Amino acid sequence: AKDLRGSLYSDRDIAFAVFQHSLEEEYNRHSNFYYFAMASDALRDDEELAWKALESQGSLHLSLLSERLQDNKELVLKIMERSPGSMLNHASVRLKDDADVVRASLTACGIQYASDRLKKDDEIVRASLAVSPLSLNYLPDYQDNKEFVLIAVSRNGGSLDAVSERLKGDTEVAIAALQSPTPFTTWYPVLHIFPAFITKNKEVVKVAYMKNLGSLEFADEELLNDRDFMLEAFEHNAQAHLYFGEKLTSDIGFMLRVGL
Repeated sequence: AKDLRGSLYSDRDIAFAVFQHSLEEEYNRHSNFYYFAMASDALRDDEELAWKALESQGSLHLSLLSERLQDNKELVLKIMERSPGSMLNHASVRLKDDADVVRASLTACGIQYASDRLKKDDEIVRASLAVSPLSLNYLPDYQDNKEFVLIAVSRNGGSLDAVSERLKGDTEVAIAALQSPTPFTTWYPVLHIFPAFITKNKEVVKVAYMKNLGSLEFADEELLNDRDFMLEAFEHNAQAHLYFGEKLTSDIGFMLRVGL
């Protein structure tokens, strides 16, 4: 049995037969992973076999190949095309500094594995934030750059976690984050992320409660006691009465006006 196993994972002809069978019969689509995981060093370094596996399976994990093949730009780009993102982690140091290869990985936060040089390339960073806003977490040189921060937070408010404290206090950045298409449930409660003075900003807090009324829980007490502001919130959603400040709940005229 040991001899048979040794032959199975070290014989090139057997390897070709495995992937050819997969291609013809559409059988066991994960066989390249299991095969290469146990294959000999020689087969992991066989470029023709790697292309055959990629052809038969439609994808191939870069970590299964030899260091030499992890430095083969043509092969790596084709693998990236089929399975972008974390694959860049297994590419060679040279290819992590190759703009073409890094661009191919951007849809899944691949920028985190790029070279320091490319993490400072405005064009690549802009492209990364456009398709994967949370990649801002891996770009410290851009977390205090308003242009790039706006690209990220307007697409995914969750990227606000990576923004500098200075820009978290910027009204335009705050509103862009609050209006992003990302569901609030993925990063609620949101107002606590901002500096305290932002929770006093009527424009920002209004955008927040329009998206999720529960944001009023984190609004400044001064706003929660502002008759006009809270009346507008109440007209938007009657449940806003749950957040009325103490002064408003003690104001009989106001409470009668809202019918409470």
